[in-house]
Amino acid sequence: MRHFSGEFDGVRLLMEDELDLIAGGDGEDGDENPTNVMPTVTVVGNRDSTKSYFMPNLFIWGGGGAGYGGPVPEPTDESAVRVDVKITRPLTAEEQAAVDELVKSVQETTNAVAAIPDNAKVTLSNGQSVTGAELKQIWAKTDIVVNEKNFTYQNGTQRGEADYAGGNPQVSFNIDNIVGYMKSPNGVNYLPLHELGHMTNAGRIENERMLNHQSTNDMNERVANDIAWAIASYSNMPILQNPGSGYDANHPGFH
Repeated sequence: MRHFSGEFDGVRLLMEDELDLIAGGDGEDGDENPTNVMPTVTVVGNRDSTKSYFMPNLFIWGGGGAGYGGPVPEPTDESAVRVDVKITRPLTAEEQAAVDELVKSVQETTNAVAAIPDNAKVTLSNGQSVTGAELKQIWAKTDIVVNEKNFTYQNGTQRGEADYAGGNPQVSFNIDNIVGYMKSPNGVNYLPLHELGHMTNAGRIENERMLNHQSTNDMNERVANDIAWAIASYSNMPILQNPGSGYDANHPGFH
């Protein structure tokens, strides 16, 4: 798991309203829907000409984006989601647009996850359930990598993969895969949500069942799709309507 290793200077005292936000503010319980505020994006150029994008995790900061006062995220994995573009050549205009759309979708995913109460639960077709607390725990440590075309993953594909990595998840996409999803309405929104679904306990159980020939690829993909749908629908986040392997016709949701 990669951490930001740059210099952090210019430390300042928090303003009173920022302290209120971190503490819960004005007697509020911290469960207010923060989706009206988009996390600030910080872009950092690296020596090898690649770029990194940092976005603060609003639920780590107590809900809402206004309490985040620094120019870069705190130097901990939980405080920010990081998108590393590991392509050293100049991106085409289409590829840069795809990266920009992915960063925006990561911001919206952070908001969507933050909006789900910790004790809210969705029960899936495989009998497993996912809570808001589990989603926050996984997403807080998730980093995302964008690789060059034709990069091959351990899963044997040249599209991407979700590696839970013992609780320090990394989600990877090849740039041409993101460009392909750009061509479908809300397709890029689907990508981080779907991969987050695979990394939940329910998603990992279904994947293990597929590897043991107790399930099919379609069933495995549909579990991740249904988690993605449940997250998006709870927060009114637009999502791909017809992904591969589809959705459960009953569209289970968080309650």
